[in-house]
Amino acid sequence: MATTAFTVATYNVLDLFPPGPEGGAAAHHEKKLETLAAKIASLGADVLGLEEVGSNAVLEELVRRIPGPPYRIVFGTPDARGIGCALLSRLPLVASAVHTTDELPFPVFVEGDPHPFHGRMPLRRGVVQGTVDVPGVGPVDVFVVHFKSGRPAPKKTAAGELLDSSDAQSFEAMESAVRSVVMRAAEALFVRRLVDDVFRKNPGARVAVLGDFNDVPHSLGVRVVSGRGATELFDATASIPHDRRHSHVHFGQKRAIDHVLVSARLRGIITAARVYNDDLRDHDALRAAGHGPFHDSDHAPVTVTLQSS
Repeated sequence: MATTAFTVATYNVLDLFPPGPEGGAAAHHEKKLETLAAKIASLGADVLGLEEVGSNAVLEELVRRIPGPPYRIVFGTPDARGIGCALLSRLPLVASAVHTTDELPFPVFVEGDPHPFHGRMPLRRGVVQGTVDVPGVGPVDVFVVHFKSGRPAPKKTAAGELLDSSDAQSFEAMESAVRSVVMRAAEALFVRRLVDDVFRKNPGARVAVLGDFNDVPHSLGVRVVSGRGATELFDATASIPHDRRHSHVHFGQKRAIDHVLVSARLRGIITAARVYNDDLRDHDALRAAGHGPFHDSDHAPVTVTLQSS
């Protein structure tokens, strides 16, 4: 029987808004679409997760500019800024869903304890799920995620005004850092429950979770989504040398924060993985030096190629 190779990818496209206050002038928007379309075309991805997409309409604009077979689109619920996740597939999409919640669950220490953060942690960006039918492989459940950024989460008044000190050495600033970790951990728990639901229905399921985790390998959020035991998910890019693995640069600090995690049945058929960071630029340092706006993204795409046996 002939083998089938297919590629999955994730790419944070950085604030892909329509022209306007967030998206900039029409000429800038057009150049950004051209730049992103060229980058995506170079990936050769059959299934692609995108993060920071401003609307379904602007996503359709982007997809029209990508040469090759058309992508089917599933656009997720955006956050307050208007950015959301999306799933693009050139393979048959047999089912799709967008998962949202007004309140992310968080563990209690004693049964019967009240919810520790009642009403304070909604899922800001919907998790996009799609089941794609891969020839020679079968159905693969793909989740696209975008977790809370690594920036601190300051305390607010009931009216939404910030309370925390801007002093990075203050106790309040460290509290803000802890809140940020808690939010990412809660998002990761939500996604892990979705993954468990898939395995509960089919213990032999093929699952991939991909996106911008805003955290490095072996961090709490990545470990929570990965799980353990028979339903563990694995880093599909583990074979890439550490010095080539980074997907984001912040004032010279290179970090791998965009991930593709796969179940055991997919892990066994991985043939290649790559982070497209050769032309990745440090937007924060450039912006501080007075440069910008930028047509490219400040994240590098990550691709994983698999082949049926």
